[in-house]
Amino acid sequence: MLVHHRWQGLWMSGRRLLGNKLFLSSAALAARRRVSVPCLSAGSIHLWSSSYNHHRSRTTAPVRTTCRLKVVRWWCRPSQARFYCSITESEVRRRVEDISALFFEARELLGDARASANTVYFNEDMQDARIAVEEAVGQYNNLLSMLSETQSRSVVATIGLKMEELKAQLAAITEEMEDS
Repeated sequence: MLVHHRWQGLWMSGRRLLGNKLFLSSAALAARRRVSVPCLSAGSIHLWSSSYNHHRSRTTAPVRTTCRLKVVRWWCRPSQARFYCSITESEVRRRVEDISALFFEARELLGDARASANTVYFNEDMQDARIAVEEAVGQYNNLLSMLSETQSRSVVATIGLKMEELKAQLAAITEEMEDS
Protein backbone atom coordinates (compact mmCIF):
# COMPACT_ATOMS: atom_id res chain seq x y z
CA MET A 1 0.00 0.00 0.00
CA LEU A 2 1.28 3.48 -0.83
CA VAL A 3 0.27 6.54 1.13
CA HIS A 4 0.75 9.92 -0.54
CA HIS A 5 1.78 12.88 1.60
CA ARG A 6 -0.29 15.72 0.19
CA TRP A 7 1.90 18.69 1.17
CA GLN A 8 5.34 17.19 0.70
CA GLY A 9 4.60 15.12 -2.37
CA LEU A 10 6.37 12.10 -0.86
CA TRP A 11 5.35 8.47 -1.17
CA MET A 12 5.66 6.12 1.74
CA SER A 13 5.15 2.39 1.45
CA GLY A 14 3.54 0.55 4.34
CA ARG A 15 3.66 -3.19 4.74
CA ARG A 16 -0.06 -3.91 4.88
CA LEU A 17 -3.36 -2.42 5.93
CA LEU A 18 -5.77 -4.54 7.97
CA GLY A 19 -8.86 -2.67 9.09
CA ASN A 20 -7.53 0.36 10.91
CA LYS A 21 -4.10 -1.20 11.58
CA LEU A 22 -1.30 -0.12 9.28
CA PHE A 23 1.96 -2.07 9.57
CA LEU A 24 4.92 0.22 8.83
CA SER A 25 8.67 -0.07 8.88
CA SER A 26 10.56 2.13 11.34
CA ALA A 27 11.88 4.23 8.43
CA ALA A 28 8.34 4.86 7.26
CA LEU A 29 7.37 5.75 10.82
CA ALA A 30 10.21 8.28 11.01
CA ALA A 31 8.97 9.82 7.75
CA ARG A 32 5.45 10.10 9.24
CA ARG A 33 6.81 12.13 12.12
CA ARG A 34 8.76 14.58 9.95
CA VAL A 35 6.26 15.49 7.25
CA SER A 36 2.58 16.22 6.89
CA VAL A 37 0.70 12.95 6.80
CA PRO A 38 -2.81 11.77 6.16
CA CYS A 39 -4.41 10.63 9.39
CA LEU A 40 -5.77 7.22 8.44
CA SER A 41 -7.82 6.46 11.52
CA ALA A 42 -8.11 7.07 15.23
CA GLY A 43 -6.99 3.49 15.89
CA SER A 44 -3.55 2.22 16.70
CA ILE A 45 -0.72 1.78 14.26
CA HIS A 46 1.21 -1.40 15.09
CA LEU A 47 4.75 -1.85 13.87
CA TRP A 48 7.71 -4.09 14.32
CA SER A 49 10.59 -1.82 15.29
CA SER A 50 14.07 -2.34 13.87
CA SER A 51 15.64 0.73 15.45
CA TYR A 52 19.27 1.43 16.32
CA ASN A 53 18.84 0.00 19.81
CA HIS A 54 17.89 -3.46 18.53
CA HIS A 55 21.20 -3.79 16.70
CA ARG A 56 23.02 -3.05 19.95
CA SER A 57 20.80 -5.09 22.26
CA ARG A 58 21.44 -8.64 23.35
CA THR A 59 18.49 -10.02 21.44
CA THR A 60 17.81 -9.83 17.74
CA ALA A 61 14.07 -10.36 18.11
CA PRO A 62 11.99 -7.37 17.03
CA VAL A 63 10.00 -5.51 19.66
CA ARG A 64 6.32 -4.90 19.13
CA THR A 65 5.58 -1.21 19.48
CA THR A 66 2.16 0.40 19.51
CA CYS A 67 1.86 3.93 18.16
CA ARG A 68 -1.23 6.05 18.49
CA LEU A 69 -2.24 8.99 16.36
CA LYS A 70 -4.93 11.33 17.62
CA VAL A 71 -6.88 12.46 14.59
CA VAL A 72 -7.66 16.16 14.38
CA ARG A 73 -8.96 15.99 10.82
CA TRP A 74 -8.44 13.77 7.78
CA TRP A 75 -5.40 15.72 6.52
CA CYS A 76 -3.22 17.08 9.31
CA ARG A 77 0.29 18.32 9.94
CA PRO A 78 2.46 16.88 12.76
CA SER A 79 1.79 19.98 14.85
CA GLN A 80 -1.93 19.21 14.65
CA ALA A 81 -1.68 15.58 15.75
CA ARG A 82 -0.39 14.03 18.96
CA PHE A 83 1.84 11.13 17.90
CA TYR A 84 3.66 8.89 20.34
CA CYS A 85 4.78 5.30 20.77
CA SER A 86 4.40 3.17 23.83
CA ILE A 87 6.22 -0.06 24.51
CA THR A 88 5.43 -2.71 27.08
CA GLU A 89 6.44 -2.20 30.71
CA SER A 90 8.73 -5.25 30.66
CA GLU A 91 10.54 -3.86 27.61
CA VAL A 92 10.88 -0.46 29.34
CA ARG A 93 12.34 -2.16 32.44
CA ARG A 94 14.80 -4.14 30.32
CA ARG A 95 15.95 -1.03 28.49
CA VAL A 96 16.28 0.94 31.74
CA GLU A 97 18.46 -1.88 33.11
CA ASP A 98 20.60 -1.81 29.95
CA ILE A 99 20.97 1.97 30.22
CA SER A 100 21.86 1.65 33.91
CA ALA A 101 24.58 -0.86 33.00
CA LEU A 102 25.90 1.62 30.43
CA PHE A 103 25.79 4.33 33.12
CA PHE A 104 27.95 2.30 35.52
CA GLU A 105 30.42 1.46 32.75
CA ALA A 106 30.64 5.13 31.69
CA ARG A 107 31.08 6.28 35.30
CA GLU A 108 33.90 3.77 35.77
CA LEU A 109 35.59 4.99 32.57
CA LEU A 110 35.24 8.60 33.76
CA GLY A 111 36.96 7.57 37.01
CA ASP A 112 39.76 5.94 35.02
CA ALA A 113 40.15 9.11 32.95
CA ARG A 114 40.27 11.27 36.09
CA ALA A 115 42.87 8.92 37.64
CA SER A 116 45.06 9.01 34.53
CA ALA A 117 45.12 12.82 34.35
CA ASN A 118 48.55 14.20 33.37
CA THR A 119 49.72 10.81 32.08
CA VAL A 120 50.21 9.47 28.58
CA TYR A 121 47.07 7.34 28.96
CA PHE A 122 44.72 10.26 29.61
CA ASN A 123 43.67 10.96 26.00
CA GLU A 124 42.78 7.34 25.34
CA ASP A 125 40.90 7.01 28.65
CA MET A 126 39.08 10.29 28.04
CA GLN A 127 38.05 9.21 24.54
CA ASP A 128 36.71 5.89 25.88
CA ALA A 129 34.80 7.73 28.62
CA ARG A 130 33.34 10.25 26.17
CA ILE A 131 32.13 7.46 23.85
CA ALA A 132 30.56 5.57 26.78
CA VAL A 133 28.78 8.72 28.03
CA GLU A 134 27.48 9.54 24.54
CA GLU A 135 26.20 5.99 24.11
CA ALA A 136 24.42 5.95 27.48
CA VAL A 137 22.85 9.38 26.99
CA GLY A 138 21.95 8.56 23.37
CA GLN A 139 20.14 5.37 24.33
CA TYR A 140 18.37 7.22 27.16
CA ASN A 141 17.15 9.94 24.77
CA ASN A 142 16.15 7.33 22.20
CA LEU A 143 14.10 5.48 24.82
CA LEU A 144 12.38 8.70 25.93
CA SER A 145 11.42 9.50 22.34
CA MET A 146 9.62 6.15 22.05
CA LEU A 147 7.53 6.46 25.22
CA SER A 148 4.20 7.98 26.11
CA GLU A 149 4.17 10.91 28.55
CA THR A 150 3.40 8.72 31.56
CA GLN A 151 6.11 6.19 30.74
CA SER A 152 8.56 9.00 29.99
CA ARG A 153 7.99 10.63 33.39
CA SER A 154 8.58 7.28 35.09
CA VAL A 155 11.85 6.68 33.22
CA VAL A 156 13.08 10.23 33.92
CA ALA A 157 12.35 9.72 37.62
CA THR A 158 14.23 6.42 37.57
CA ILE A 159 17.41 7.24 35.63
CA GLY A 160 17.19 10.90 34.63
CA LEU A 161 19.53 12.08 37.40
CA LYS A 162 22.08 9.42 36.45
CA MET A 163 22.26 10.78 32.91
CA GLU A 164 22.65 14.34 34.19
CA GLU A 165 25.43 13.12 36.51
CA LEU A 166 27.29 11.58 33.56
CA LYS A 167 27.06 14.79 31.55
CA ALA A 168 28.22 16.87 34.53
CA GLN A 169 31.17 14.57 35.30
CA LEU A 170 32.30 14.62 31.67
CA ALA A 171 32.04 18.41 31.55
CA ALA A 172 33.96 18.73 34.85
CA ILE A 173 36.83 16.52 33.69
CA THR A 174 37.01 18.35 30.37
CA GLU A 175 37.04 21.72 32.17
CA GLU A 176 39.75 20.54 34.62
CA MET A 177 41.99 19.51 31.74
CA GLU A 178 41.45 22.80 29.89
CA ASP A 179 42.41 24.76 33.03
CA SER A 180 45.65 22.84 33.58
